[in-house]
Parts: sequence; C-alpha cells; structure tokens
Amino acid sequence: MKKALLIILLLLLTTSGNNTFAQAEFETGSIGIVLNNFGRVRIYSPDIATSVQIDRFSFLASMDANHVFDYRNDAETVDTAVAVDNPQMSDHQLSVNVDNAFSGNPPAMECKVDVLGWNQGGYIIVKYTFTNKEAAAFETKFGFDILPQVEAAYGLESSNYISAEGVVNIYKGSPSTNIGFKILSTELSSLR
Repeated sequence: MKKALLIILLLLLTTSGNNTFAQAEFETGSIGIVLNNFGRVRIYSPDIATSVQIDRFSFLASMDANHVFDYRNDAETVDTAVAVDNPQMSDHQLSVNVDNAFSGNPPAMECKVDVLGWNQGGYIIVKYTFTNKEAAAFETKFGFDILPQVEAAYGLESSNYISAEGVVNIYKGSPSTNIGFKILSTELSSLR
C-alpha cells in the first residue's frame, strides 16, 4: 500500500547571498533559490554577492529511531531538478524527485520537492510529497536539516522555536538578518 504525505513549508527571510553552482534556480527580485538534484534547497539574495543565507535546507523522514531518510546519506535522483514551465500556482516553480535507493536503507521512500516563488516576494513555499515504498504502512516523523550561513559566515547563529506558531527563527546577534521557517501542514517533531 502506498500513501503520500504532503508537507508544506513557508520560508520567510529578509536578506541572503549569491550562488554559482545551480541545478535549477529562480530569483523573485527579493531572494534567489537553488534546488539541486538531491532535494537540497539553497537560499541567497540577488542583491548581496557575499553570502548564502541558507546553505542547505533538506528534509528528514524517519521510520523509527534507527532508520532515517536524509539528504546527506540516502538521497538519489529519480528525476533531475528543473524549472517548471508555466507554473499553475506561482510565478516560479522548481521541482525534483528523489528516493533513497542509493543507500538501500529503510524507510524506502520517494520524495517530490516543489519550490514555489512569487515576483518581488521575500518568501517561498516548499512542498514535500512523500510516497511510502515499504511493503507495509508505518508511522513517519518528518523534520528538516538546516545549514545556515547567516551574514556570510557559518556558526555563532542563534535560533528560537515558537511552538504555538510552528515558527523557527535563525539569526546572528541582534536579529538584523533573520530567517524564519513556518511549518504549514504538520507539527514539527524534530526540534528540541
């Protein structure tokens, strides 16, 4: 039995940085987005050539405490990252389909990643659609792996989680440069 789960994530940010190694990308005028062939989302600013705000934003999906599908160890390209011609729900759309056949580790899953953006918008929506490829159904917990590069440097960033709103903020020092993530369709279970 196959079941698909949809997770939608809204990313809000105020500034970002440049990127040169793209698989598929778009710029809204306010931010730039890169989606690679393994499902990694990178966020930068078309106006600031010195930094990438989010070096890597990728999903995590667990079968249990010992079996997690993650970008770094498991992701393999099913369909390469592309910019979608004539998107139906946004001005810009990137799409890629990945699975974890590379590692062969459970849980056997496929994930379609769609990134939606709007002209002049300082935000995007990332939609994840997971399909269970295991023989039996199982309860899945979803999370995210975020590698920030706030204000052109790794490390020393702060973060806070507002559980009542499902919001995560990442910033350095005073929150002059700040990135916000809002989970739209499921409670976040992988933050502590």
